[in-house]
Amino acid sequence: MISVDGDGTVRRRRFVPTELGNLYDGSYRAALRPRRCPLAVCDCHIGYVHLESLPLYDVFAGGVLERVPAPPPPVGSWSVGHTVSPSIPMVTMSVTEPDVTQDVTGTESPPPRPSRSG
Repeated sequence: MISVDGDGTVRRRRFVPTELGNLYDGSYRAALRPRRCPLAVCDCHIGYVHLESLPLYDVFAGGVLERVPAPPPPVGSWSVGHTVSPSIPMVTMSVTEPDVTQDVTGTESPPPRPSRSG
């Protein structure tokens, strides 16, 4: 993935200040090669929507490029325990018991309560 400024300056990412070259004169090509991301934790969202292991096309429906989620289904038409992917369980509120959460294994637990400071 690269980031391109309006003047054609190419960088690895928007947050990496080192310039790779210029898009318009082609000087960036010599600098292209696989590199590790300098971030300890990835906060990029651009590429994740295209990963086949994450069914995000369903989440964003017609708003994939804009990352606008599709409207939620009507209340009661959705079953508890869906997963975004096998490794990312989605914890949802039960429709019949609003004070209970349920994970993908069916284990129920009360929702976390806000802590009181004082």
